[in-house]
Amino acid sequence: RAALWRLCAAPGNPGHYDALLEQQQAEGASSASRQIDKDLHRTFGGVPEVRVPQQEALASLRNVLTAYATHNPEVGYCQSMNFVVAVLLLVVDEETAFWCLATVVERLLPGHFARDMAMSLVDQGVLHELLGREEPQLIAHLDELQVVPSLVH
Repeated sequence: RAALWRLCAAPGNPGHYDALLEQQQAEGASSASRQIDKDLHRTFGGVPEVRVPQQEALASLRNVLTAYATHNPEVGYCQSMNFVVAVLLLVVDEETAFWCLATVVERLLPGHFARDMAMSLVDQGVLHELLGREEPQLIAHLDELQVVPSLVH
C-alpha cells in the first residue's frame, strides 16, 4: 500500500513541505493549529498499529496537518483530516503523507474537506438513499433509532 500511496501523492516542489513547517513555526499558533492541537489526542487512541511512541506519532500528525493548513489556507484544517493523515502515517513518511493529503483534498475529494463539508453531507444523503434501495429493512431500523448513516467519522 505504501508504494501505491507514494504514486498517488504527486509530490510538488522539493523542499516545500519543510518550508511550510518552518513558516508555521515562525508564525506561531494559528486558529488552525489550535484546533489541530485539540484533535490530536483523539486520533490514535487505542490504535495498536501505531508502532512509534505516542508523542512521536502525535508530533508527525501535527506537522502534516499544520503544514497543510499553511499550504492551503482556503481549506485550512477541518475535523476528520486527522484520521486520514493518521492512517497515512502508518505506511508513509511525513512528507509523503502531506502530499497524499493534498492530493485527496484538492484533487480526489474537492469540497469534502471544506469548512461546511457540503460534499460530505451530499455523500451521506447518497449513502442513505442507496441503503434505502438495497437494504430497506436496515435503513428502516436505523431511521427508527434515529441513527444517520455517516461517512464522516
